[in-house]
Amino acid sequence: MMQQRLKIEICAARDVRKKLFCSRLPFRRKVGSVLSIENPGYEAVRAQYPDADLTRRGFAPRLDPADGIPQLILQFHDSEHTGAVPRRGPLILATPEQIAQIVAFGQKHWEQSPGKTLLVHCAQGVARSTAAALTIMAAFQLAQKGICDPQDCAARILRIRPRASPDPHMAALADEYLGLSGVLSRAVYHHPKITRNHTRHRLALGHSY
Repeated sequence: MMQQRLKIEICAARDVRKKLFCSRLPFRRKVGSVLSIENPGYEAVRAQYPDADLTRRGFAPRLDPADGIPQLILQFHDSEHTGAVPRRGPLILATPEQIAQIVAFGQKHWEQSPGKTLLVHCAQGVARSTAAALTIMAAFQLAQKGICDPQDCAARILRIRPRASPDPHMAALADEYLGLSGVLSRAVYHHPKITRNHTRHRLALGHSY
């Protein structure tokens, strides 16, 4: 039996609709599902700015169900925002239940949309989205082979998104949920390029608030 492949693309919130448009063109890889991660507070911001393009603020575009592309929207902060976000409200981090939702959504995608791309995004496509993609890749390897190669997962994430700085809190939760004894966290903390990306990401966050 031919080995199934998992196709993932990672982007920023502002680029989602462009990615979906391009995927409809001939000879382009089709998007089958969209996993969206945004900060909490969408409803309040939408009420305040009803006509604004909130993807510019890092919120997920709401897809039309008639398009037939499943979308999962999760709300939590980037854990690297510690010390910055509380000035705008409490820091709300990913939960084990949300990691379970990410894995279940990924599994539904690879089972029901083989050959199509899973598009994963957060505000900038750097931390939360890359951690979610890392989690789904690890779950896919476990489902297909019974083992997970964390270094391969990290390398693939960097090929897809060279700026990748996977959220360390999410990686730790994924390790626990998937029973991986910390291997994803070690891959995130010890990979030299990811380490450099983490430093740049934290500096960028510090300049944003």
